[in-house]
Amino acid sequence: MILNLPTKIDFGQMKFGSSYSRDYIIKNTTNQGINITDFSKSCSCVQASLKVSHLSPNESTTINVTVTPGSTGLFSRSMAFKINGQSYTVTLTGHAS
Repeated sequence: MILNLPTKIDFGQMKFGSSYSRDYIIKNTTNQGINITDFSKSCSCVQASLKVSHLSPNESTTINVTVTPGSTGLFSRSMAFKINGQSYTVTLTGHAS
């Protein structure tokens, strides 16, 4: 099973030390239930909360992702999870000044 999920969230221009949030939506487009497991983040500068970890067909859930750049310049971090055992990684990018 492969879901067509975005692989990148671009936060754009950010101010150093400020926090920025985006929603990442996962929709179950299959005809079977899915389980989201092994959720992880690349650093403490990324906070993320998953609302629901089991989705029936055609259901959606949101991961609220917040990043706080710890330095100026290009920002690139990630979050990862598994859906029914298949790994997915989302790159979080931006530019802090």
